[in-house]
Amino acid sequence: MRFGELAKKRKPVVVLQHPHTTDSIRTWASTWNELVRELSSVQTYASAGRYYNPRAERSKLYDVLENTKRGDTIDFIVRMPNH
Repeated sequence: MRFGELAKKRKPVVVLQHPHTTDSIRTWASTWNELVRELSSVQTYASAGRYYNPRAERSKLYDVLENTKRGDTIDFIVRMPNH
């Protein structure tokens, strides 16, 4: 069974994404919108990734956090020393 078919059958209410890196509020917006459209059971989602762009940040960290989650979530921020 394909992942999408399994998800529709199981009707998850929480989704955790590991997007590796992101620094923009727009990077995952269409993906999250598609997820909610395809899986109406999803009530909460969040990303677990690294806020990073080697060239220059496109969106502030707070804005990225606010736009990559839905529902009752908690943000954990880990900062590397000297960064």
